[in-house]
Amino acid sequence: MKMSTFDRENGTDVSEEELFRHYQAQYAETEPTHIANRLGLPFDYIFERFSVSFMGKEYYVSHPGMRIEAADGEDPYRLESLPSGRILIGRYLLHATVFPQNGEFIAFRELPSGEVYARQFEERCLSRLARRFGSHLDEFGDIMEYIGAEHIHGADEAWEFEFLDGLSIRFLFWRGDEEFAPTAQILFSSNFPAAFGTYDLAEIIDTCMEAFENVLQYLKK
Repeated sequence: MKMSTFDRENGTDVSEEELFRHYQAQYAETEPTHIANRLGLPFDYIFERFSVSFMGKEYYVSHPGMRIEAADGEDPYRLESLPSGRILIGRYLLHATVFPQNGEFIAFRELPSGEVYARQFEERCLSRLARRFGSHLDEFGDIMEYIGAEHIHGADEAWEFEFLDGLSIRFLFWRGDEEFAPTAQILFSSNFPAAFGTYDLAEIIDTCMEAFENVLQYLKK
């Protein structure tokens, strides 16, 4: 079944594969030196590929074909075939600007237009995260340890990891009890708005959730 997504450039619903091909075509026409200079990413002119860090793991992205493959041949996130992940990689390479982190993290509501989409983000991302892992924090911890996340102070359980080069996300959980269900919060490094639009962040969390499930399956092999 083909999934659809919203193309904000053209204001239309398109399949994920169509949107990926759209970015793929733009990417093929973009000089790799422009991308490398803007993002500070290494580009291998012999093998014609970028090295991109995704959730702590190195991937190669070929140019001009935009083929994505794990540098060590192991792809626990299944990024090579994850449509939402490939689209985000395309947006990142084509449009992102990544400034150095200043140590500050912000909630979705604090982002530009975040208040407008806050309810959707809460239902689509925060509630989903709490339902899936709020009562399975050991399982979530196994995922975080595998991807090299940092166990940090905050809430009852909190982790931080680098989503893409220079862009970090924090996942925080509060345990539930007999009266209250578990809750969760997600914080983004304050340099995210220069790299992605606010609406993109829900898709980023969707991609993270899919990657988490893929890691769990990988760990159970």
